[in-house]
Amino acid sequence: MSTLGERIRTLRKKRGLTLEQLAGDALTKGMLSLIENNRSKPSMESLSYIAERLGVKVSELLEDVNREQLGDILDQVEKLFYTEPDRYTEVAKENFEKIIELIRPFLKQLDSSYESARLLDLYGRTLYYLGEGGFEHVLEKAAVIYDELNLTSRRADLGFFRVSQKFAEHDYRNSLKLFLEEKKEIEQKHAYIDPLTRLALGYNEAVLQFAVGNEELALKVMEDVIDFSKIKRLFYLTDYLYQLALGYAIMDNDMEKMDLYSKKLKQFTDFTEDPFSKARYELMKAEVMRLRDQNYKGVLEICNRYLEQSTDVETFTFPFFYLLKGISYWHFGEYEKSLASLNKVVIPEVLHHPFDLSWLYTKDAYIALCYAKLNDWTKAKKYAQRAWENIQSMPHTIYQDFIKETYDQIVGKQDEQK
Repeated sequence: MSTLGERIRTLRKKRGLTLEQLAGDALTKGMLSLIENNRSKPSMESLSYIAERLGVKVSELLEDVNREQLGDILDQVEKLFYTEPDRYTEVAKENFEKIIELIRPFLKQLDSSYESARLLDLYGRTLYYLGEGGFEHVLEKAAVIYDELNLTSRRADLGFFRVSQKFAEHDYRNSLKLFLEEKKEIEQKHAYIDPLTRLALGYNEAVLQFAVGNEELALKVMEDVIDFSKIKRLFYLTDYLYQLALGYAIMDNDMEKMDLYSKKLKQFTDFTEDPFSKARYELMKAEVMRLRDQNYKGVLEICNRYLEQSTDVETFTFPFFYLLKGISYWHFGEYEKSLASLNKVVIPEVLHHPFDLSWLYTKDAYIALCYAKLNDWTKAKKYAQRAWENIQSMPHTIYQDFIKETYDQIVGKQDEQK
């Protein structure tokens, strides 16, 4: 812990002041030097004078940790926390360990300030990513301070993080249950919820309602969010909402809604020119083209165009493009080419929504069909069983139906031959 003198010296140097400049007319340079070296204790009058000259409150000088010091630590922690987007790399782990080292010595001195709440928030998240216990209690302390300070957006974001933990475990029903509890608490404790937070709450609820198969309620929530965004002229989540709506239409095999939301998503993507939104639109366009038109040549052209160029969105979208490419080759009867593409499909660790997972789980069903065509029934059965085991816990979709049909076709046929 720093002493009073050390805190005064640190603040003086930060402000670029000499001993003489800080001393001014009320103190001597020698007296101030003694205070900084803890060889003399200042009177309350002198302390008030020093605090005024430094632009801080007397209480901050008397505290072991002042707001400015916490602010400096927070700046360092924020940079470390957000430098590496992928939370599970070695670089991220090293950064998280540095964050623990920075915050842990000050935990007992944290108060009810914004800086303290934010440090607790990031500390709790860091503990979670490092697989250490106790993060729930830390996050709860941060949530209480956010509520007290009426920091609605921060409080909501912390709630989303809590929900995401269960979502990442594919515990969709408890994710929704926890989300609704968090939402209720926020609405009760925060008289005013800013429009951006309101949109985020609506979007996340729609995602979770879809995840558990509450389609009608999810659509209503989604449409309410879209209407609200139009009224407030806030469109930062609109492309995600249209992607969600189009994804639902695909899962439900609703041709009319596929056309409707494909057009809306294209219009918005053309307007924003965002590369991720464009890639996602092209991906979903290819899937609609496959399901509705059986235009596998067109699907293959879209896939090859994206797979042949290196983009910032490749990590998330490439598995889907490889899947569609493999499916197209299967329909062309080119089973070896199909297998080569399907074997490149790796589900990203950050992917947890059942729509996306169900879609990618069809990979193993198509691999099974390829091996069946190549008369390798042992491998065909193995992959058909894997696909069926993966999809059973997911909400009902056309992908689940397809995998079940493939499983019955391959495993059933093998059982009949025994």
